[in-house]
Amino acid sequence: AVVSTQSTGEQEQRSILREQQEQEYRDSLQRDRERDELKKREEKEQQLRSQTEEAKLSSFADLVPDEPATGADITFKLPSGERINRKFPPSTQLKILSYFIGSKGFPPSGHKLVQNFPKRQFEEDELELTLEDLGLTRREILYVEEKD
Repeated sequence: AVVSTQSTGEQEQRSILREQQEQEYRDSLQRDRERDELKKREEKEQQLRSQTEEAKLSSFADLVPDEPATGADITFKLPSGERINRKFPPSTQLKILSYFIGSKGFPPSGHKLVQNFPKRQFEEDELELTLEDLGLTRREILYVEEKD
């Protein structure tokens, strides 16, 4: 009877050891999966950062709705002196205008919109405001300038 008790105890110890090893293996697999996911995410972020300029311009263009038949008639005067005219609905947020100039090669991260008359530089906290909120509902000229 004593011999069978020892073997039962040994069986329990083996069973416990096996469960611990299996749990450690599952934990190791989970860490490997998490590490692989992190690596994939970092590669994707790197890929997005290294997108070609054309792809970046296209990304900005995708954020700009189609031009309406009527609306606020905005003329953008670019640093080169070139002018671009486009209509926007009065309900358009200022950030959409930033995306529009971004699609023309002037990304919002490095450029700002300035109104000459009355003199006004549009700030980051105004990007959510609509053209109507900002009083830009008719013919307007906005200068695209490099940020300092």
